[in-house]
Amino acid sequence: MTQPVTRACSSPVDVLMRRRIEQRPNHYNAVFATRNGTWHQVGNIERRWRTIRADTGFDWVTPHTFRKTVATLIDRLVDSDTAARVLGHSSDAITKEFYIEKDRTTPDVTHILQSFAGKATTTKSDA
Repeated sequence: MTQPVTRACSSPVDVLMRRRIEQRPNHYNAVFATRNGTWHQVGNIERRWRTIRADTGFDWVTPHTFRKTVATLIDRLVDSDTAARVLGHSSDAITKEFYIEKDRTTPDVTHILQSFAGKATTTKSDA
């Protein structure tokens, strides 16, 4: 009887760290460098991504989607200035306007709104 093989799932950070360690060193210290150790061309990445996502139902996911997701995550966990610096923006104005997802949640202020109504009063006709 053969035992099933179980593998622990690595976190994305672990995968990226392992990739950085195992790859050939490059001048930019990039995780995803070309064979020559340079940056990938944007057009090549976009073409490869279109091929990868073909017929998956994820046509809406683009490299720009990843940038927006990273900016939003960093904004939520650190701040918008840090998100702007990671994206290479000189200020957080562009980052806030076009990259960070607007927080659409609202706090529950029911108790405040109910305080405007005051306590229900009864009149003689109600009694």
